[in-house]
Amino acid sequence: MTNELIVSVVLNALLAAAVLSLWRHVKGLQKELVRVREEAARPYLTFSFENEGNVLALKNVGSAPAREITIDDMPLTLKWDFPKTVTMKFQPIDVLSPSQAAPLNFTAYDGGYEMKIAPEGFLPHFKGGSYEAIVHYATWHNERWTSVLVKDGQKFSIKETRLG
Repeated sequence: MTNELIVSVVLNALLAAAVLSLWRHVKGLQKELVRVREEAARPYLTFSFENEGNVLALKNVGSAPAREITIDDMPLTLKWDFPKTVTMKFQPIDVLSPSQAAPLNFTAYDGGYEMKIAPEGFLPHFKGGSYEAIVHYATWHNERWTSVLVKDGQKFSIKETRLG
């Protein structure tokens, strides 16, 4: 073999290795792009105050509908003349489209007794307090998600979102 042929074979082998490496990298990027796109195209739920701050609602700030939405029973500390912690039980929500907010229907319980107070009576406690709520929902692809929503001061945030 001549030197030129050896150099040509070595260069072709290096080029083939570089092409193969680049092809693997592109495939990895494609998989990551699909994952990011799927993650972005799903519901994200959070609390919001709607109707000029007069209604506590659950809002879908994601880009896909959420369905079969439930909120775990949640303790809420009422600040009357003395602090009193009650349990809030929320009614399920069938579907929330992207950008849609649904008023939360709930009942408050003290001990096992239902409190006969209109929802508006609880609004100042929702606005002023800090609390955490666990929300469960499904996507149209039957993925089940759980989000932990936090209200700290005047701000709502999504603390955690996980499958399951």
